[in-house]
Amino acid sequence: MESHYCHQRTSKLYLEPVWLTFNSLYKFYESECKNNDEIRLSYKTVSQVIQSVNLSLTGNLPDEEYIQHVSKKIKAREANEKDKTSVGGIQVYIMDLQKVLLAPSLNASDVYYKTKLVVHNFTLFDLKTKVGYCYLWHESEGGITSNEFSSIICDII
Repeated sequence: MESHYCHQRTSKLYLEPVWLTFNSLYKFYESECKNNDEIRLSYKTVSQVIQSVNLSLTGNLPDEEYIQHVSKKIKAREANEKDKTSVGGIQVYIMDLQKVLLAPSLNASDVYYKTKLVVHNFTLFDLKTKVGYCYLWHESEGGITSNEFSSIICDII
């Protein structure tokens, strides 16, 4: 999968978020080798291969980027609180394109790798009325370009 947050700044690809640590990925690899009666590579070799093809697990941010992310999150929450208390007939929406979902959600077998469909989930929440909207579509119905988001926003308005 491409990076969700920094795909414009990196060519790195990320493994699906089934494995949260390299240890869990390696244990899965070990069990697959055992089930298929194949020779298993060492932990170090598998790690080197993954690094050589520019792969990473999701959720691994350098400390500096994480600190910037947390700072932006705090500022956004402060802005949300200010908007909630604003006076007048103004509608204020929070919008979020959530992480890419993969369907079906399977963890094993060859089917897992051959039948994935990318599903997008865009949510809007009205801070004043506390009404939420969730738009869900899969990759054959549309992508994640400005066309999809402007259509959704126009639908809400």
